[in-house]
Amino acid sequence: MGGAVVKGDLEASQVQNFFDPKGIVTVEARNQAVNGQCTKKDKTCKGGEIRDSRVNDMRTSMYLLGNAFRFNQQKAPDNLPTVKAAKAFFKELDELEKNAPGGKKKGGSPAKFQQAYLRGLEKLDVYLDLVELPPTESGAYDKFLSNPGTLLPTESSCLPKTLAVAILSPHLFSMSGLTALLVSNYTKVADGPWSKREGLMGVEFKGRLFMSGGRTRFGTGFSSEVWRSSDLGSSWVLASEGTIPPRAYHTHVVVGDCQIVMGGQTFFTFYNDVWRSCDEEGEVWERVTEHAEWPVRSGHAATVTSEGAVIIAGGCFNKNNNPAARSFRGDVWKSVDGGVSYTLQAGEGDSKWLARSGPRLVETANGRLLLIAGEVGFTDDTQLVDVWGSDDDGATWELVADEPGFSPRSGHGVVVAPNGDLLVVAGWPHLHDMWASSDEGGTFVKIGNGVWDCDCGDDNCDECGKFDFWPIMTGEGKLVTLGGSAAYSTFGKLWQDTWVADVEEILPLLTYPSVCPSPTMSSFEDSANPSDSAWGKSEGVSAVKSAPAQRPRLKLAPRTKPVGSSASSSGGQSSIFGGARSREEILKEKGIDLKAKEKEIEEKARTLKLTKDQEEEAEACRAELAYAEKELREANEKELPVKNLPDKVEKKKKELGDLLKKFGELNVKKAEEMEKEVKGKLKEGKP
Repeated sequence: MGGAVVKGDLEASQVQNFFDPKGIVTVEARNQAVNGQCTKKDKTCKGGEIRDSRVNDMRTSMYLLGNAFRFNQQKAPDNLPTVKAAKAFFKELDELEKNAPGGKKKGGSPAKFQQAYLRGLEKLDVYLDLVELPPTESGAYDKFLSNPGTLLPTESSCLPKTLAVAILSPHLFSMSGLTALLVSNYTKVADGPWSKREGLMGVEFKGRLFMSGGRTRFGTGFSSEVWRSSDLGSSWVLASEGTIPPRAYHTHVVVGDCQIVMGGQTFFTFYNDVWRSCDEEGEVWERVTEHAEWPVRSGHAATVTSEGAVIIAGGCFNKNNNPAARSFRGDVWKSVDGGVSYTLQAGEGDSKWLARSGPRLVETANGRLLLIAGEVGFTDDTQLVDVWGSDDDGATWELVADEPGFSPRSGHGVVVAPNGDLLVVAGWPHLHDMWASSDEGGTFVKIGNGVWDCDCGDDNCDECGKFDFWPIMTGEGKLVTLGGSAAYSTFGKLWQDTWVADVEEILPLLTYPSVCPSPTMSSFEDSANPSDSAWGKSEGVSAVKSAPAQRPRLKLAPRTKPVGSSASSSGGQSSIFGGARSREEILKEKGIDLKAKEKEIEEKARTLKLTKDQEEEAEACRAELAYAEKELREANEKELPVKNLPDKVEKKKKELGDLLKKFGELNVKKAEEMEKEVKGKLKEGKP
């Protein structure tokens, strides 16, 4: 149903048939060996056929197959990696069903259906790899088995080449079907020389990168620096220090032939000043406005329109220098004189969107302002996800999407790609994903989860995910990110790195033909090298000499023989999967010693199983760690000095880790002694 999904046609027969509760025969009628009951008189079977939907049949088959792939037969089925992968895929199937016409959710969304379909393909590939089946893009599923042992081609099961290019890669994106983005080659080009920080800001100005301010030293310091780079962030020079008062969570934009810095905060001081620099080196700064018309704030959003107007929106401030009394802004202001003076566009409440801090404001390729996400606190339930749009420089607003696809977040990055698509990058607390929209923020599709080469297997990863970094989209189509934080409790882990990624618009997808057979195409030859694949030329159709970029494949061991070259399936018919192989053969091909693997798993299980006393001691240590984390979180929420709290948290984490390691070593030693004792008794012939 791939073609229908791309078009958003959820009424198509391919989609309807997939969910039809009587769509396929799962057990044939009058099959005595399976479901029939025979009378005593004539021995004929009375059993009727059993029908179900394709989606339910798929669930059952995947669950059973997943249970067949295991190292340890004693392990609970639901804990098997294969079954976990299947369930992750089932979750996306549930979302498909909810948003299908006539499904569980009335008025289902085609956009959400598409998003679940994209996620489902990725999760299905993980499952297929675990059960030794070809990946979704292999071509093996362009045909389907209508009956056991019989292969029949079907037009409905063919995957359009546009879908193969646009959806089967975690880095490719196309909602309109016209263009695709490729975001790749994340490269860390520098660490420093500026210190670790979050809440910093940056711009590209006259061919150079500039970075200003930021919160440093575990959140206890604020920077007054401006840094400059002439080589895309590989090296930096201190351009100015001490002229602009220290601050973080300010805004920094380019307007005309100058760059300006607006607002921001330290612990107790919030600003509404404006600083400007018009020299190419960024070394000379002057204060053009000490107190702008808009009230003091930090965490606000700002952008410059194609007409040269400066727009600022939202933010937060503390009343009466009380860190615990943080309040939020919901107003919008505009400047038409380069940021010197401002007029109110929308007052508190007039903008319609909830007052907030940490939103992002951009102008789309069509000149529309979009305000995206933000926060009203430092917890999961205070993160926002809505998208608002304005066509009159922020005077009036309308809700574009309350559930655009990505998760609630703040401290994220939003940039406009060279082809006009919007990119949302990472965010609080330590995300590392990227989402793209080609319909001006209405719907976003996940195009990757490996920003900063982050590959820890979790959506939130404090090893490499970030928030309160700053992204810059350069005129050459490079995405640059600077610094940031990577701890659930803010200020706990700061970065000083500079990363660069390539952002390219690849060929229009409509130039690629479909992999489905058609009257005007004679054949498709699939070689071992994807780049060598070519269409057989027929009258009126030009051969395509090269294929689009392929998705980075899962790291499988090389196959010793081609798929489908082994023994044929039952009934003498060829199988799209090749002959079945034993578990021992599969593991041997991957270089895995079955006995050694099972011994390793059993030993690990012995190590991790604690005694009652050990568990009580470990639980007490966990409670101390939880209390230390709570202290740090509360200090951050109230913006109080954290003192030695981060060190205390790390110390408690180490204590817990050391304790569990000690228990594990003791348990292994004890198990070995018991095993030795049992073997000795058996040798002596004792019970």
